[in-house]
Amino acid sequence: MRPGAYATLDAKALKLTGGPSSPAPVPGQSTYGALVRDGKADLVLTYCTNAIEAVREVQGARVVAIPEPLAVGASYGLTVLNDARPAARQFALYVVSIPAQEIFARHGFTAVGAP
Repeated sequence: MRPGAYATLDAKALKLTGGPSSPAPVPGQSTYGALVRDGKADLVLTYCTNAIEAVREVQGARVVAIPEPLAVGASYGLTVLNDARPAARQFALYVVSIPAQEIFARHGFTAVGAP
């Protein structure tokens, strides 16, 4: 929100996930929860789905919403090619079905309407 803020924060931030020098994820554990639990991070900026998983794993951890002007969202798309196999079309229809949307909602995703 201030000129130069990104560069200042980027220079200070520890890149603990997603980079070439990031520690390898531990199988069966969320990377974000492990970072907090092991004391390698006091705070992690991540998507809601990762935060929810970390809170489930780390006693005392909590999700704090980022103020709206700073919040980043993602829109995901789904398409089926005209010549796709029938199973691809069936899968796409399942993804937008009520049972699948309930699964997405449990993991922090906003439900979408059926096509």
